[in-house]
Amino acid sequence: GSAEGSESAESGEVLLTVFCTHLDHIDEDQRVVQMAHALQEMQTAAGTPHLLVGDLNALDANDYSASEWAALEHKAAEHGWGGPRDASCVRMLLREGYVDTFRAWCAQETSGQMLPGVAKFTAHTTRPMYRIDYALLSPSASAAGVQVVGAFVDTSALGSDHFPLVVDFAWDGAGAAGARPSALPAKL
Repeated sequence: GSAEGSESAESGEVLLTVFCTHLDHIDEDQRVVQMAHALQEMQTAAGTPHLLVGDLNALDANDYSASEWAALEHKAAEHGWGGPRDASCVRMLLREGYVDTFRAWCAQETSGQMLPGVAKFTAHTTRPMYRIDYALLSPSASAAGVQVVGAFVDTSALGSDHFPLVVDFAWDGAGAAGARPSALPAKL
């Protein structure tokens, strides 16, 4: 699904369309199929700035230290699950030019490294060991001058089995000539 501004952007504004998804929690092959459908849907907004957010249930091996990945393998073995698989569904987005906003912010703040330990994990709140929630900025949003100016996992939040990923954006003015960010309300 998607949440879009309820009005058209006025001249000089940047309208950011938000797509939201929740991918399969077991099968990476199924997540790849689902992401292909999401990419097809997002093609309708290819020329306009947009953001994909949601629980992708995807494990990017680059987000984990060797010991963290080993803990994932151990947990999978304990439960009789197949071992963790690297996030092909996320790689699909990265190949299309989408920016993993949390990873980009971490790289900017930590000289190119992912944050260590639980500071990056969004699930599960009882025993955080997974980074599976994402916010991915489209190439058209970057081209319009939308920038990530902050990101963190809010480990103090209540009400879910996941911690929310909070991402702050700013518009740098370098995008569409004379455009300014739109403050249009979203409808979900």
